[in-house]
Amino acid sequence: MSAALTIGAAARRAGCQTATIRYYEEIGLMPEPDRRSSGHRVYTSADIARLVFIRRCRDLDMPIEKIAALLEISDDGARPCAEALDLTQQHLAAVRARLKELRELERTLAGLAAECQNTCCAGTVASCTLFNDVRAS
Repeated sequence: MSAALTIGAAARRAGCQTATIRYYEEIGLMPEPDRRSSGHRVYTSADIARLVFIRRCRDLDMPIEKIAALLEISDDGARPCAEALDLTQQHLAAVRARLKELRELERTLAGLAAECQNTCCAGTVASCTLFNDVRAS
């Protein structure tokens, strides 16, 4: 077993907050840690690696449920890599769908801003095209 680290040292090594580690333990992403006789949690290099993996997944905007599923696959060790790939591809598809929605949103906002700039921005809000749809409601 590698050297035992306190929760503070584990958080620093993993690049997260101690509250984050406690939360991950509470929701089951991290196993219950061993404890010293004093009751303080102790963490190993394997725990740090798991925390770094979780943080990386969160940085990729992966939902907790997908992270939990990936960790379950990893913990098994005998499961096919294709299962992890499938989950990753599902997340990629969701990200691409959100990007498409954001591009549509960008086009709409750019159109509204351009219309305002070209037709009414020198006037008052009473004639502003940005509010036309709102006033018609």
